[in-house]
Amino acid sequence: MSEGTAVMAAEQEAYEPVAWVRADDAGRRELAQARSRTLWQGLSDAAAHDPQRDALVGADDAGDVRRLTYGELLTRIRALSAGLASIGVQRGDRVVLWMTNRLEWVISAFAAARIGAAVVPINTFLKAPEVKYCIAQSGARHLIMLDRFRKLDMPAMLTEICPAFGEAKEPGMLFSPELPDLRNVVMFGREGTRHPGAYDWAELEAVGADGGEWLEEADRMTAATTPEDLILIKYTSGSTGFPKGVMLQQGGWVAVGLLHGRRTGMRREDVYFSMMPFFHAGGSM
Repeated sequence: MSEGTAVMAAEQEAYEPVAWVRADDAGRRELAQARSRTLWQGLSDAAAHDPQRDALVGADDAGDVRRLTYGELLTRIRALSAGLASIGVQRGDRVVLWMTNRLEWVISAFAAARIGAAVVPINTFLKAPEVKYCIAQSGARHLIMLDRFRKLDMPAMLTEICPAFGEAKEPGMLFSPELPDLRNVVMFGREGTRHPGAYDWAELEAVGADGGEWLEEADRMTAATTPEDLILIKYTSGSTGFPKGVMLQQGGWVAVGLLHGRRTGMRREDVYFSMMPFFHAGGSM
């Protein structure tokens, strides 16, 4: 604490000692409670206030606007988490997320985190060798990616760094010396692209939407997930070499949301506009 801060705190305590201390203690308790929650628990808590309220609003290049209420968001996250469980995503696995800002980015990240996997967001401005480094260095077993965005052709880039993907005839059987840990590729077809070596994102979401054993399995995995589990491995913008993977926990993620809301004076009825990329800490956290 700096001298100026100490003086200001002392003056505040002198004027309202009881109220100031109580507010401080209440704030600490609220922060501790946030740290004790997983992302799914925190999101479920928020949705309970008003499941019909918009949680996400997104627009594409054509100006088409899509909305998801909190209730719809929870349903879609739960459904996709079942689809991910069905292809072998497990608690503690690394799941690379290589996608531009879309509602599906949020659904994918939250679905993986719901069952205890750690999300590895990939900067969509990276070149193929840099993408390869992040996938390999993180030890990712699963990759969720977009098909195309403007001039960005992700299947072609993946084939460049992992020729076995270009030759794959079925999903889930990827074995490559270039990316020895990677097994599954899931592709969201923004332009309707399909690839024989990739699971279709929409089909995996449909696995959970239909209910059944995989939804039950995903629910069991969710119950086993803890606030201490990794939720993100974020790669920094390495200035003198390749970026470093920063490991973040579920409870810390929820606490960051609480602290950000405090600092900005955010209220429940507010609408928060963000144009930061989701792969960046400023966009996702």
